[in-house]
Amino acid sequence: MSYVKQLPVGMHMVCLDFDPAAHTATGHTKVVQQKSTAAYYLMHARKICTYMETCKKNSVFYIHNKTGFKDEVLIACAVWASSSEDATLPKDPIVWMKEHNYMEILNNLDADSVSILYAIWEESRAQKRGRNFFGKK
Repeated sequence: MSYVKQLPVGMHMVCLDFDPAAHTATGHTKVVQQKSTAAYYLMHARKICTYMETCKKNSVFYIHNKTGFKDEVLIACAVWASSSEDATLPKDPIVWMKEHNYMEILNNLDADSVSILYAIWEESRAQKRGRNFFGKK
């Protein structure tokens, strides 16, 4: 995370300066690459979640990344997956987004982005199960 810009009255601009493509495992299968990319998004999402915990309730966060809309959507979804309890996290993010009228966002995601979104979901659930197994909340 590059910096967080304080905006008026409980609003925060989280400006990211990262390029997931630069940290994706190369020379591996597509699934391994997607899992690697998902883990990278979740690593940054945890940093954002840590910052969010220091802010007042009902704060509004705007996420901006220099690489564009797709990465902003995926990091926002990673923050959503990281900050939610496993029981409240929808089983399928795409179905949930369709049911809650986020079609504009979905229409702007390519097939690779959707696959990465599912990988983020799976990795987040796996991390939560691991934390619960080892007694850490």
